[in-house]
Amino acid sequence: MHPKLMKIVKSVHAYATEKKVRFMMYPNYRSSLADTEEAVALIKVFGSPPNMNISFHVCHILKAGNHDCLGQVFLQTKNYAGLVFISGADSVVATPLYEIPHDWSNQYSHLKAVN
Repeated sequence: MHPKLMKIVKSVHAYATEKKVRFMMYPNYRSSLADTEEAVALIKVFGSPPNMNISFHVCHILKAGNHDCLGQVFLQTKNYAGLVFISGADSVVATPLYEIPHDWSNQYSHLKAVN
């Protein structure tokens, strides 16, 4: 991981901890924290503090072309999720899920199974 990203995360997390609020990382397609798995790895580097979470944004997983592994990614990272944001996306702009030609029933069943 990039040292500058580590320094920023450490600083913002310290501030969040001082203020007694959660620190939520937003993995964003084509950014310095590009995917959910990378965000989880970063949380683990910091020792998995209880107030450090990720926001799970379906649109960025879809933009990255990972339609078929959405459920798998969620199952692998659910213990770190502080927010799940469900929306659709194509390669340019957010699109309603019902307009994307894909069978989502299997993918979203993983979300339903979480306690």
